[in-house]
Amino acid sequence: MIHDMQRNILFIASGNGIVFILNCLPSSPELIVKVETDNKTCIRGLSRSVNCGGFWLSTNRPGMKGSQTQNFLLASDVNGYITIFDIGKPGKEKLTKRIGFT
Repeated sequence: MIHDMQRNILFIASGNGIVFILNCLPSSPELIVKVETDNKTCIRGLSRSVNCGGFWLSTNRPGMKGSQTQNFLLASDVNGYITIFDIGKPGKEKLTKRIGFT
């Protein structure tokens, strides 16, 4: 579980490989979206990473501008596999999608 203080969003990983994203602004958290992974093992940790444009080359990510900020959620499981989710800009968490895995 991780709380993003800037967005006031809570990310929770279940033991079945599902990531729940909840809005913490109301008095009780409300589900925004749940995203499933192919790997049904327990997800051990989550972290949020911000890409400021220099990490991905435009040839690898067509359509992405060099100055565009990307927001990723990284989830690792007990076998060492990593799943990458694009969580989008603040307020766009409902559009979260899995974009890659190892």
